[in-house]
Amino acid sequence: MAAESLVMAWEGDYHLDYSCSGYMLDCIPGDLELHQALDDIDERLMQNAAGIEETVKELQLDLDKLCAGQKLEKNGDCLQWLNSSNCSSVKLFTTPCNQLTEFLKALLHFLKTEKGLDEMIMQLLLDLSSECGVVFPLTSCGASFNIPSTTSIHTVEDNGFLNALSMWDDVRLYLRRFIFDKLQNCQEINDVLPTIQLKIQCLQQLLFLYPETEVLTRYQNMQYQSVQDLLQNKVLINISEISFDEMTRGLENMIPLVLTMMRQDLYALRTLVEDSKVQKFINDTYLQNIASELYILIEKFCEQQLKKNALHSTKQHSTKANKYLNKQKRTVHSVVTQEQSKQMRDLDITTHQLRSLSQLIQILLLLEKRMKELLSEVFLESTFTQQGRNVRGVLKKAPTNIDMPSDMNKTCMQDDQLLFMAEYVSLECDWRNAFKELAHSAAYSVKMAIEEICSKYLEQETNLYNSGKSLAMCTQSVEATWNQCTEKEQSKNVTKFCSDIMMDIDTLFPLALASNENFLQEIRENFVESYSKVAADVLSRLEERSKDVPSKVPVQNLYIILSTAILVHNFLSKYENALKQTSKNRSLFLLPVQQYQEFIKVIQFQITSYNIRVCATNIFQDAQSHHWEDSKSFYEGERCSFSIQMWHYHCCALRYDLWSVVPSKIAQELLAEVLSETLSILASRYSQLCPTYKRTSQIRTDITAILLCTENLLWSVCQSAEELLQPLEDTSHWIFTIHNHCNALLAALAVLTSPLDKLYDSPSCDKISVDQHLTLLLSQPRCNWNLLLQILVLQDCLVPRILLNNMSTDPKNVDNEYIEEKQSALIEAIVMVMAYCKSLPKGLGIVLEGYMDKHQLWNKLCYLAAEDESDVPRCLKLFISKAIKPILKHVISLLHTWQALENPATCHKQVPPESLLSKIPKEWDYVPREFKRREYGKNFTKLAAQVISILIDNLPAIIVSIPSTIKCLFNLAEKQLMNNIPELINSYLLWYVITIFCRTLEDGNATELISGFTIDRWCKGKLELVSECLLNIMGQQKENPKPVIQKIINCLEKQRPKWIEGQLQNAKKFCSDSTFLTDNDSIAQEKDCVAELTEQKISMMLLDICHQPGGNEYLRQIYHIIQLNEDWLKEQIYSQDITHGFGTPQNPKQFILNAFHQPLMFNPMHVFNHIGSTNFNQSTITEWNWDWSKVLHSTLGLSQLTFRNLLANRWEMQAYSTLEAKEKDMIDHLQKMYFTEVKDN
Repeated sequence: MAAESLVMAWEGDYHLDYSCSGYMLDCIPGDLELHQALDDIDERLMQNAAGIEETVKELQLDLDKLCAGQKLEKNGDCLQWLNSSNCSSVKLFTTPCNQLTEFLKALLHFLKTEKGLDEMIMQLLLDLSSECGVVFPLTSCGASFNIPSTTSIHTVEDNGFLNALSMWDDVRLYLRRFIFDKLQNCQEINDVLPTIQLKIQCLQQLLFLYPETEVLTRYQNMQYQSVQDLLQNKVLINISEISFDEMTRGLENMIPLVLTMMRQDLYALRTLVEDSKVQKFINDTYLQNIASELYILIEKFCEQQLKKNALHSTKQHSTKANKYLNKQKRTVHSVVTQEQSKQMRDLDITTHQLRSLSQLIQILLLLEKRMKELLSEVFLESTFTQQGRNVRGVLKKAPTNIDMPSDMNKTCMQDDQLLFMAEYVSLECDWRNAFKELAHSAAYSVKMAIEEICSKYLEQETNLYNSGKSLAMCTQSVEATWNQCTEKEQSKNVTKFCSDIMMDIDTLFPLALASNENFLQEIRENFVESYSKVAADVLSRLEERSKDVPSKVPVQNLYIILSTAILVHNFLSKYENALKQTSKNRSLFLLPVQQYQEFIKVIQFQITSYNIRVCATNIFQDAQSHHWEDSKSFYEGERCSFSIQMWHYHCCALRYDLWSVVPSKIAQELLAEVLSETLSILASRYSQLCPTYKRTSQIRTDITAILLCTENLLWSVCQSAEELLQPLEDTSHWIFTIHNHCNALLAALAVLTSPLDKLYDSPSCDKISVDQHLTLLLSQPRCNWNLLLQILVLQDCLVPRILLNNMSTDPKNVDNEYIEEKQSALIEAIVMVMAYCKSLPKGLGIVLEGYMDKHQLWNKLCYLAAEDESDVPRCLKLFISKAIKPILKHVISLLHTWQALENPATCHKQVPPESLLSKIPKEWDYVPREFKRREYGKNFTKLAAQVISILIDNLPAIIVSIPSTIKCLFNLAEKQLMNNIPELINSYLLWYVITIFCRTLEDGNATELISGFTIDRWCKGKLELVSECLLNIMGQQKENPKPVIQKIINCLEKQRPKWIEGQLQNAKKFCSDSTFLTDNDSIAQEKDCVAELTEQKISMMLLDICHQPGGNEYLRQIYHIIQLNEDWLKEQIYSQDITHGFGTPQNPKQFILNAFHQPLMFNPMHVFNHIGSTNFNQSTITEWNWDWSKVLHSTLGLSQLTFRNLLANRWEMQAYSTLEAKEKDMIDHLQKMYFTEVKDN
C-alpha cells in the first residue's frame, strides 16, 4: 500500500525518487569516488528535504479541511497534531445505517454464493480504508465503537448497529478462513522469498481485520499444529517402541523443515510486530513445542527401559507406568513419583544407546547454532526496517486506542492473548530439561563407555604389536567433529588404535558439550575425567612404544608416534576451547595438554637426534672416500664421495616419511633441523681438510654435490621466497643456519680448490625466478596459498598467461566433452581469481590481452551475441549483472506497483461487480480502480520518466561498484575496438553496462532470474520500452523509434535540464584509469611489470579472494592444474625466457587437464640417482664450471683468521708439494702476507 501511495503522488508535481540511490562500493574508494559520493549524498539530502517540505504542505491543506475551526499555520503544528492523535477537532461524517447494512449484506452475499471472490472483497476493504479513510472495527467489544473517526462505521448509533456489527463479524470470519487457508497452503511452496512475501500479505490482511494479539494467537496455533504434524510424521512414527536411533533419524529429517518455517516466520513477523513478540512467537511455536515433545519422548523412553530392566517389578509399578503412558500428550510437566525418579536415575544405558543419544544431542546443538545464525541474519540486517510494521499505519490510521483494548474490554481478551504484551524476550530452547532424568544414568554410562573403548583398543594394539612389532596405521586422515585445526596442524597418518579411540570418544563429545546446565554437569565432569584418563593411558602406551625405537622396531614408528601424539593434543585443545565457553574459563585439560606438549618435544628431539646420529656415525664414515692424504685420485676424479650421495638419499627418504605422516609445519621444522645439523658436520669436516693435489678435485666435487643437494632440499623446508633468500634468525632459525653452513662450504670450496692465480688476484641475487617459485610451491607438504597467489602475479602474471594461451576455443580441437568442461572451468577460475585481485587493477587485462587477441574475442565481447557462451564474456557478465541487480529489482518492483494501478485485474484477478460497487455508501466517496486507470494512463510519460530517472541517477553508483580489474580490462578493450566501433567513444564500460542492462530488461527469463519477480506480458512490454529509452539516450536508437520514447526523454529534460548529460559524464569519469589507479599503482601502468608485492599485501589479497564467491575453489583448481603440469610449465617458462614470447620447445610435453595428481611415492632407485627431477650426474658435477672470480668475491666476508686457516690447508702450502716457479712466487707472497705477520706478532 505504501508503494501505491507513492504512485498516486505522481499525479501532481513530478518528484524524483532517491530512495534507491547509493554507492554500492565493493572496495575502498579513491579520492575522486569518495568526493563524488559525498557530493551526491549532499545533493540528494537537499532534494529529499525539498520533497518532504512539499509533501507536508499538501498534508496541511488536507488537514485544514478536516479540522473544525482550527487553523494549522506551521508545518510543525501539522506534524504535532498528527503525533498527538488528537481527533477531538475532526469533523465527523455519519453513515446512514441502512446504507451500511446494505453494503455489508452485499459483501456477505458474494462471500456465500460466489466462489473465488474473497481476494477481490479483501482488496476492496483495503481500498476503502486507505483511500476513503474508513476505519473498520477490530474487535466485537462494544466499548471501542465510541471512538470517533474521520469516516467510521463506529458512528452508527441506531437500532441497526448490532445487526451491522454481526454482519461485519460474519464477513471477517469468511475472510479469515480464506486467508488462513492461503497461509496453510503456502507451507508447501519451496521458494522461500515468495512464501515470505505471501505470508506478509496474509498477515497484513489479518491485522486489518482482527487485533494483533488475536491474529498472532491464531497464527501461532496453526504453526504449532504444523510442527506437531511434522513430529508425528518424522519422529513419532512408532510410539510403541521408542529408541534414540529413530528419534535421531526423525529429528534429522525434521529440523531443516522447521528451520525453513522459522526463517519464513521471522522475516514475515519482523516487518509487522515488535521484536519481542516475534521472539516469543518463535519460542512458543517452535522451540518450546519441540522441547515439550522431546520431554515426553524421553519420559516414555525411561518408562520403556524401566519395563525392560525390571520385568519382575510389582504390579503397582506396572499400573503406574500404564497410567503414565495414557496421560494426555500436552501435559509435559507431570510429576513423577519419588520411587520412579529414583529408578530412572539407575537406568542401564547401553553403549549403542549412548552413541545414539549423543547424535540426537548433536542435532539439537546444530539447531541451536542455526537458530543463532538465523537471529543474526534477520534482526541485524538492514533489509527489513522498522517502518510499516503495523498494517493499520499503512492505511489511514485510526486512533491508537482503537487497536489497544481499554481497561473495560481487557476482560474480553483470552488469557493466552496476554502473552503478546510487549516485553523483551530472547529465544530459548529448553530441550536440555528433557534429559534431566537421564543425567545420572548417562553420566555413569559415559564413564563406563569411555573406559570400555580405551581398554578394548589398547588390548587390540598389544596383540597386533606383539605379532608384527610394528604400529598399525590408520589408512585415512583423522579429524575431530569439532575440529578447528589448520591444514598445517593436522596429522596425516596415526596409529589405528588411537584413531579408533579418538573417533569413538568424539561421538560422545556432544553429551559433554551440551551439559552446561547444573543438572547435566555430572555428564561433563565424567567425560572430562574419563577422557583425561584415556589421554594418560594413550600417552603411556606411546611412551612405551617409543622406547623400542630403533632397537626393536623401525624408526618409522617414531614418526607415527609423533603424529599420534599431535592428534591427541589437538583433540584436547579443541575440547578445551569448546567447553571453556560454558565452564567459567576453567582449564579442564591443563595437565594432559602439558604432558602431551612435553612428550611431543621429546619425540621431536628423538627423531632429529637419531637421524643426525645415523649420518654422523654411519653415512659420513666412509674411509675410502675420505682418504685425503692419498696420492691417487678418487675414482679418477669422476664422481663424488659415496657418503654425500647416501646423505642426500637419507634426507630424501626422511622427507618422504615426514611428509606422509607428520603434520606439514612440524615436518618442515624437523627436516630443516636435520639438514642444518648434518650440514654443520659437513662444513666442519671440509673446512679442516688438508688434501693432496690428486684429492683436491674430490673436495670440489663433494662440496658442489652438497650444495646442489641442499638447494634441492631447501625448497621443501622454506615457506616463502623471503625465507628462502633472506631468512631471519629469530623466525627461521634453521634456514638461517643452513645458509651459514652453505656459506662456510662455499668458502672452503673457493679457498681450497680455486686456481691459485684466481686466489692470488682476488654475484649474489636477491630474487628468484618464476620457475623457482614454482619449485618452491610444489615442494611444500601442502599447498601454500600465499605462494600460489604470488606465482599467479609474478612476471606480468606469466603462469596464468601461459595456461590461457594454451587453451583452445575451437570445439573441433577438444577431444571430448569432459576435456572441454575442464578447460572451461580452468578459464573461469583464472579469470575470476584475477578479477578478484583488486590490488592489481591491471592484472586481469595483462592476463587476458594475449588470449583475447589469439582467439579474436574482443568483437564477441563487444557485440554480446545472445548465443555466445564463451567463457571470458560469461565471467565478465557475472560482475556486471551483480552491479545492476539492486537497481533492476527496484525498477521491476516499481513497475509491478504501476501495473497494479493501471491494470488492477492483472494483480487481483477480479474487478468488483457493479452490483457490489453500487452498495458502497456515497459518503465514502470511493472511486473504483477501473475508473482511475484512465487517470493513471494520462501520467504514463511521467511514470516512465520516473523509472528512467532512477536508472540514470544510479548509473555512476553502478560503475563505482564494478571492480577496478574489470574497469581496467574494458579500458584496454576500448583501445582495441575504438577504431571499429564508433559507439565506444563515450566509454566502452558504460556502453557495455547499458547494453547488458537493456538485454536483461528485454530477456524475461534473465530478468526473473536476477530480480526474483514474475514477469508477465504487460511488464515485459514496459521493460522493453525502458530498454529502448536507455538505448536512445546512449545514441543507439532503432530505425523507427516509438514517438513516446522522445516524449519520455523530453519530460526528463524539462524537469532537470542537462541532468542526463551530467550523469553520463560522472559515470564516464569513474570508468577512467585515473579514478582507481593510485600513485603506488603507477608501476602497473606498464605491461611488463607488476607492482612489488609484499608478503602482507599477498596475504590481504588472498583473504579478499577467499571471501569472494567460489574463491577457494578457483584457487584449488588452478593449483591442481599446476601440479599436473609442473614439467610442462617449466618448459614454457624457459621458452618464454629465451624467446621473450610463447615459443615452443623442441620436444613439448602434453598439457594435462583431466588426470589425477599422483600421491607422493618413494622410489629408492629413482631418489638415489636423482637430485630432485635432475639426474645425479657425476660427470656433470665433477666438470662443474665455477666462475671463480664471483665465488671468491662472495667469500670476502670471511674473517682473516678463517681465511688463513683455510689457506693453510691448500696442497700448495704443504712442505712436500712440488711447485713451478710462478706458483712458488705466489705462495711465497701469500705466506708473507698472511703467515709472517702472525709469527712476528
